[in-house]
Amino acid sequence: MIKKVYYALLDLITFGKGIPVVINNFKVRLPARYYKYFPKNYEEENFSFFKEHCKPGMITLDIGAHFGLFAVFFQKSSGGAVYAFEPTKETLKIFKETVAINKCRDKVHVVEMAVDKEPGSANFFIHSTVGGRGNTLVQDAKLGMTSSSYEVKVTSVDVFVKEKGIDADCIKIDAEGAELGVLKGAAETISKRRPIILLSIHPEPIQSRGDSLTEIWNLLEQYQYKVLLDGKEMDRNSFCNATDLFDVHLIPR
Repeated sequence: MIKKVYYALLDLITFGKGIPVVINNFKVRLPARYYKYFPKNYEEENFSFFKEHCKPGMITLDIGAHFGLFAVFFQKSSGGAVYAFEPTKETLKIFKETVAINKCRDKVHVVEMAVDKEPGSANFFIHSTVGGRGNTLVQDAKLGMTSSSYEVKVTSVDVFVKEKGIDADCIKIDAEGAELGVLKGAAETISKRRPIILLSIHPEPIQSRGDSLTEIWNLLEQYQYKVLLDGKEMDRNSFCNATDLFDVHLIPR
């Protein structure tokens, strides 16, 4: 109750414009209730990778946009459009607020859909805490979620870019176990456009879905991408035998 009053007062004092914070030297405003949510060095490697490869006007797909931190960062850094996918109802409210208070609603397009191999609909499983990491298309993902779920619309990268008539210069994928499906559904885009890709790997949910790290590795080899972890190229063995969450950066060969 005290926290609710505190954040309500913060909202009032700031006229609903959020609290300015600095994350990895990037200045951003966050909704008052969540301004302490991210540490100052949050996913520093992903910020650095995007900065290194950022080009003016590039178009980015943010799959698993969460509160919108990366969506705003991508847009402000490149000046280009961002299409950010987030199917979680409660998270969407915060995401839209983040976009609004950072004044980039004209360039950050909020897409209330999940992304997978092909379009349709699916059950989406929800973490018990608003903003909790683990909202996923994978029923037995072992990510600390409750049994609650609801139906969401699903698209694929290839279908979406065709419908919108856009290209994709960068794709961020944080799909909590649906990584293989997202990559398969982006085959044409990856082949034609050769985007850089920020990919979060969730070994347990991937396995729960019946997919494997080996299948992902083989697909990335087929796409002719090199896989970087902490700036160094990974080999098949270290990638396929990983058991904990890790982020990799994909660059076309």
